[in-house]
Amino acid sequence: MLFEHVRAAGIKRLAIVGIAKHAGKTTALNTIVAEAAEAGIPLSLQSIGVDGERFDALIKAAKPAVQAVAGTLIATAAEALEECTARMTLVEATGIPSAMGEILILRVAEAGNVLLAGVRQVAHAKELNGRFEKWGAQLHIIDGAFDRMACASPDLSDGIVLATGASVGRTVESVVRETKAALARLRMPAVTQDWQRQLAALARTSGCIWAGGPSVTPRMLPDINLLLHPPDSHPDWPQEAMALALPGVVTDGVLEMATGVVTTLIVKDGTRMMASPLQWKRFEHQGGRILAEVPIRIAAVTVNSVSLSGYRLPQQELLASIRALAKDLPVVDCKEGAHEQTES
Repeated sequence: MLFEHVRAAGIKRLAIVGIAKHAGKTTALNTIVAEAAEAGIPLSLQSIGVDGERFDALIKAAKPAVQAVAGTLIATAAEALEECTARMTLVEATGIPSAMGEILILRVAEAGNVLLAGVRQVAHAKELNGRFEKWGAQLHIIDGAFDRMACASPDLSDGIVLATGASVGRTVESVVRETKAALARLRMPAVTQDWQRQLAALARTSGCIWAGGPSVTPRMLPDINLLLHPPDSHPDWPQEAMALALPGVVTDGVLEMATGVVTTLIVKDGTRMMASPLQWKRFEHQGGRILAEVPIRIAAVTVNSVSLSGYRLPQQELLASIRALAKDLPVVDCKEGAHEQTES
């Protein structure tokens, strides 16, 4: 059961993240909703973006609906209610605005489909989680809309379920390649030494880049643009520095400027990694490494062998390949109601 992996990981705020559009997030969400409800766990649902539309106009295909069971709390925009088939009662109007009207919190009285829409900012999603908890929800599920990896950040969620599958690529090999890159980003190793933790905290609290090392007094590098200048060109650069802590994201340009200058880059978490796998590999081949201040917990990886566009990949081959890639992570096939779990 997918929900059991979430519960075993001790996750109370769960983000569902897809590697690509139509990777199976909604199927994973519906599986968790049904299994958690069966276990008697009060739920809340929200989406950063929009989730629950019944049709994709771009590929002209029907999409699975978000299914909510009785007792579930949801947050959605006022104008989205006309697309919901679930019967709901208003719990509170939040005062949070959106392009589709005010964000409302509702409780499902009779099971049905819901459209989750309107939440656009991580700060609003965090606020809604607090409100959900006040109204009795014990598991908060956050659906991350396509290309919105932000919900995987430990600032918002305790852990994630990662969805991959046929929509990621037309061959098993391409799906594995993209999944490998996503897992590398999300499973970025964490800082382990006190000086690394100090440097990360300084960057996070100041919003500036900091340079340092195990025997170097940390030094702030204000106003430096790592897309234009290497870090050691800054007048305040400490000569023995071997690490940079960044408050923002790592891009290809940042890695190009850092290569050969420092051996360690520290970011808040894996969602801040925006560089290409190729540039990341080049940085590592030059002796570099990238560490996260806070690791991201992955409860499970879900696999969908059927693309919404209509093509299908070999189910068992895809499952076995993702299982080998994921190693110690559970791998679940929600589509068929079966799962393969890795050996521990």
